[in-house]
Amino acid sequence: MENTIQNAAQHPEREQLELLEKKIAIQKMRVEIKKEEIGIEDILIKRNARIDEQKVLIEKISALIYLLDDWTIDAERTLLASEPFFKPLLSGYERAIITQKLMQLVSKL
Repeated sequence: MENTIQNAAQHPEREQLELLEKKIAIQKMRVEIKKEEIGIEDILIKRNARIDEQKVLIEKISALIYLLDDWTIDAERTLLASEPFFKPLLSGYERAIITQKLMQLVSKL
């Protein structure tokens, strides 16, 4: 009789322990899910930062290409009422510097 009383008394404790173990397992799953969500958010933030960085680089590259491609009228060689002669906006050393900077920016992409 005493043995059955002990079993009856231990039975609710076992159920409580099993419930606690299940609750702990559920909490662990929730923590893991939160970690994964935070990891995904971090990846998205980094990816967006990289995309923004690349947009800025592309804008810089476009501006430098425009400088290299731009032409101006050569006042020394153009006669009045004749077809104008064109020369590059940048020449010599300036053009070399712009080209070098352009290559540096392209390599960062």
